[in-house]
Amino acid sequence: MAWLGLGRALFASGMLMMLSNFMFVILAWHGHSNTWPTIAVATEQVTSGIGLTVFVTYLSGLSNLPIPRRSSRCCRRSRRSGGRGWRHPQAMPPTRWAGPASGC
Repeated sequence: MAWLGLGRALFASGMLMMLSNFMFVILAWHGHSNTWPTIAVATEQVTSGIGLTVFVTYLSGLSNLPIPRRSSRCCRRSRRSGGRGWRHPQAMPPTRWAGPASGC
């Protein structure tokens, strides 16, 4: 897909899916057979997989946004984070479970 380009890959996968629909037309022409349903369904599965892969690649390219870097003014290291990372200064402190209110 990288050498073909995304737009041409979308077009090619659409043409392959059209071929899979045409296989069901051939199946209707041939009538009852064990071979043609197998060929039609296999073609449908393969072309659907190719089309879905290309379409998901297209969608993930639309949402490929850069992640902004953290500003040292905004966040700071704290002992409360336990050395695991950064904590926003306005974040609520973690609450501790105190157990049941009544002494069951």
